[in-house]
Formats: sequence, structure tokens, C-alpha cells
Amino acid sequence: MGASILALFGVVFAAAIADLLIPGEEKGGTRQFLHILCALTVLLLLLSPFLSLLHRADGFLEGEVEWEEGEVKKSDFEKQFSEAVANRSAAQLRQGLYALLEQQYGIDAADCEITVTLDGEGELRRIAVFLKGAALLQDPEEIKQDLLKRFSCDVEVR
Repeated sequence: MGASILALFGVVFAAAIADLLIPGEEKGGTRQFLHILCALTVLLLLLSPFLSLLHRADGFLEGEVEWEEGEVKKSDFEKQFSEAVANRSAAQLRQGLYALLEQQYGIDAADCEITVTLDGEGELRRIAVFLKGAALLQDPEEIKQDLLKRFSCDVEVR
């Protein structure tokens, strides 16, 4: 779109300069021909976005509308919805685990990294906690046993 506008300004600017450079002949001759030529050029530049739109709409005016190629099935939406819910659930669980570790063990969120793995149905499969920094002084086995009591999945604490 920017190139079309630039071309339009270029044509109008060139026409104005050419109009100033053509001598005499107020109404007729070369100046009249230049005005008609510039008007047609500007009209084509203004219509070019619409022409490209019509060119891309192959078969639009034929009367037949085919929906089967781009048709989205209900199962696709359900799959996307379940994935979105699972991702959000994993994020909320991760935030809750950060809060739990900070409250129970005094481990700051910057001193650990938590990954939560869900299966295809959104069920919790695995929790992994990687301690670093000041959190390395905590007993990983104690944290693991506490998380195993709370969750029924594989727990790894390092």
C-alpha cells in the first residue's frame, strides 16, 4: 500500500512539473493531452488495490461457494480449547508451586526453576524442581517427599 501511495505522489508531482514546463497553449494541444494522460494514470493508481482484490477473488462471481477446503471442524476448536486450558492450568500450578516453596521452605522464585508436564488429556504427569543459588542449601529429598504427598505424579527435585 505504501508503494502505491508513493507512486501516486510521484505521478502527481511529475505532472505538476511537466505542466509548468510546457510552454503556452492554455487550453489545448500538448497541455490538454498531458492532463488527460495524468488523469488516467492517477485513476489507474487509485483503482489498482481494488483490481488486485478482484484478481485474488477467483471464482467469487461464479455463483458457487465452496466451504469444504477451509472448513474448520468442531473437534479442532475443542482440541485448541483443551490445549489452552491445559497450558493455563500448568502455568497456574507452576505459580502455586513457587508460592508453596517460598512459604514452606523460604526458597525465592529466582533460586529455583519449576517445570510441570501434562499428558495429552491435561492430567498431571511430572513435576521437576531445579534448585539453584541459595536454595541449594535446602534438602531436596524433603521437598520431594512433601510434593509426593500433595501430588500423585512423578516428582523430581535436584
